[in-house]
Amino acid sequence: MDKTAWILLIILLIVISVFAIISFGSDGGSSTGSSIANSYANQYSGGGCGRWLTTNFKMEFKCNVCNRDFSSEESLRQHNEMKHRVEEKKAKINISKYVIISLFLLIVLFSILTINSYMKKPGKFDDFATCLTEKGAVIYGNDYCQYTVQQLGMFGKSKKYLNYVKCIDNEQLCNEKGIDITPTWEIDGKMYQQVQNFERLSAISGCEIWGGE
Repeated sequence: MDKTAWILLIILLIVISVFAIISFGSDGGSSTGSSIANSYANQYSGGGCGRWLTTNFKMEFKCNVCNRDFSSEESLRQHNEMKHRVEEKKAKINISKYVIISLFLLIVLFSILTINSYMKKPGKFDDFATCLTEKGAVIYGNDYCQYTVQQLGMFGKSKKYLNYVKCIDNEQLCNEKGIDITPTWEIDGKMYQQVQNFERLSAISGCEIWGGE
């Protein structure tokens, strides 16, 4: 990838990291409170998140997370199970969603940057294809013909510089040229049927095969 693509990728990574930290911090409060409450529960009520108080010899149970009072240890335990642990699970699920979405966006951006970088990169045979066109070479074919596709595929991205005539769209011209097999090359007024290798095309046209990256 080019320098611009790497810079955009680094910026996205920084944004995703900050977003994840903020999301974790906002959800982490309730989880931390629940964890603290559970530590109290392990000490006093065997699974709740509260502590018991004695007021006028009457035992009371208080939730350290939401400060609600309960008359029995069982009520406090049920409260913890139904409210605080559910909230903690939801917080974890939300964080997982953020991570998945961030990874998806990262993959999409990376794919776009990779494709963009590839499209900007010059074709391997740009000069060779350009030379053929400048010397009047024409290739007659059809997109549905596997041999035409094979011939064009040999040029890769550089095929856009060829003078390619689709016979299905130019039926009259192809009939006038006597095209009955595709692909057919027309070079210096002569017709060359079927797929031609680069050495043959170079020898006929006088164009050198430049294949540098």
